[in-house]
Amino acid sequence: MDLSSLSKETLISIIEDQQKIINNYEKKTTSLPIQDVIVKPIVKPIMKPDQQCWRLQVWGGNKNGKSQSVNKRRIMEIMYEKKIHLIDLIKRSIWGINTHRQKQLDRVTKGDKVFMCDNKNTYYEGTLQDDYTHFPPQSMVDDYLEIVHTVWGTSCRINNITPFIYIAHIDWVKKELTNDMKTYLMKSVKNGGGRIDMQGTILKLNLI
Repeated sequence: MDLSSLSKETLISIIEDQQKIINNYEKKTTSLPIQDVIVKPIVKPIMKPDQQCWRLQVWGGNKNGKSQSVNKRRIMEIMYEKKIHLIDLIKRSIWGINTHRQKQLDRVTKGDKVFMCDNKNTYYEGTLQDDYTHFPPQSMVDDYLEIVHTVWGTSCRINNITPFIYIAHIDWVKKELTNDMKTYLMKSVKNGGGRIDMQGTILKLNLI
């Protein structure tokens, strides 16, 4: 519309009409409840586990010429395939029960959420299907010979295997390790929970 061709009276009428529209709009918005006018900020919820969560370590045997990290990853893969987790209660260099590990094992129960992580590309997430129970050395040889060879070597004899092994069945799910999950699994436990010598240790996961 060419406003220059309009009379003064017409222009005034147009302006008045526009002003009425603006006034009506302002009345509508001011009459709305304040919660409809103000945009509420989005609050990101804090991640809180809905159940006990644990990071489960595995043996890092080096009897086959491979690095402990490689062996640990293979043992995790076997446990994932067999839907189990094995833990021993023997201290690393002393033939006796690790009392701290025993106390942690007593706290882990059916229904708890558990994780295994290679700190590189993969992690395993699962739920305990039952409580840990004693697993004799002969059963290790009969059922999980590859783990025995990885940890104690291919020439391992039955009396070389710790008699204090416990087993739990776990419905593992294999997942790609993201940076966020790596941060959670490593930094939510003391010392990062990634030390190679923590064989079989159970680590309680907390908020970071």
